[in-house]
Amino acid sequence: MKKYLRYGLFGLFFYLLFLVASLPASFVLDFMNKQNAPIQPYGVSGSIWSGQASLLRINQLDLERFSWETNILALLLGTAEFGFKLNYGTGKASGDVGLNLVGSKAIYFDDLDLSLSVTEISNLLQPAGSPLDLDGALTGNIKNLKLENGVVINAEGVINWKKAIANLGAEEMPLGDFK
Repeated sequence: MKKYLRYGLFGLFFYLLFLVASLPASFVLDFMNKQNAPIQPYGVSGSIWSGQASLLRINQLDLERFSWETNILALLLGTAEFGFKLNYGTGKASGDVGLNLVGSKAIYFDDLDLSLSVTEISNLLQPAGSPLDLDGALTGNIKNLKLENGVVINAEGVINWKKAIANLGAEEMPLGDFK
């Protein structure tokens, strides 16, 4: 009898593992919407392990064609980590993002590749009606970036601002390139 119980528990374990592994992403994200989370996904497909959303709205930030790939090994080691790709306006970004589940609740980014419009970032960060407009192309590779409580703890990488321009009212001031 103990032998059958052991086989039954073994089978139940793998059945539950299969259920979690095949859980649709839309199920989890619908649950997040019901909890009034600041993340609102639209057009979700795939599983919680690998999927995509046609639009991911975080507060007022619209990230288009967002896709993810969960790192299962990192999850077993106490870190929620996934690779991602996204578009924001005319720009794009990709890399790995993780959150420590044990100990420090630091958020980190690894191998973050960026190609963004400075105008779009400037419009997002500046208050409405600001007389300063920035322009140019922002590219970069951030090897690692670590945040704790919204504060940068560690950062390593290169960011380039090509054809930098500052517009103050009607006056355009070319600034050159920055690295």
